[in-house]
Amino acid sequence: MADKGELLEIVDASPEAVMDYFDDRGWGDGLPLVPPTVERVEAMLAACGGADPDEVLSVLPPRFGECTRRMVAINAVLAGCRPDVMPVLVTAARALGHPELNLRGVNATTHPVAPLLIVHGDIATSAGYNSGLGAFGPGNRAKRAAARPSRPASCNDPPPQAEPRTPSSKPSATAAASQRRRGSPRRPWPRPSAPALGPGA
Repeated sequence: MADKGELLEIVDASPEAVMDYFDDRGWGDGLPLVPPTVERVEAMLAACGGADPDEVLSVLPPRFGECTRRMVAINAVLAGCRPDVMPVLVTAARALGHPELNLRGVNATTHPVAPLLIVHGDIATSAGYNSGLGAFGPGNRAKRAAARPSRPASCNDPPPQAEPRTPSSKPSATAAASQRRRGSPRRPWPRPSAPALGPGA
């Protein structure tokens, strides 16, 4: 069971004030943020079907913070996600903690690399992910918003204190795409058998 953290009270919830509040503490990815109110976070957690919001899903390097559904939900709200992508984000959080992925190397290198999130199955359609032409292009909220939370999730708790000394061209978010099912000559990937890579909710 992870620590639920501290509930912050922000008097001015305007977009500018929220951005300044987070920026002053080194939180976020520099892009506009949606205030993670209790109501918004609870709506996001409701998409998990009653699963324990404080269960530790993974430990994310390089700072080795414990990632829970609640933490994923907070970062998802900040990134502007809709609740229907929450199962994808929970599964991604579990996958990012697998040592085979070497997230420490991905996050600590100055090389321009980022994890790639590929969404397949029914949720790719129901949550509105685009596929086919322009799958890696802009203009799709499900894809773009779902790609944002994974990077802040490994950096936001606790906020960074070290001053950066090495220039980096690292992308600020994970890349995301979905498998095009209709008209594809390939069958959808089978569901993984490992619980850690299951539906996630």
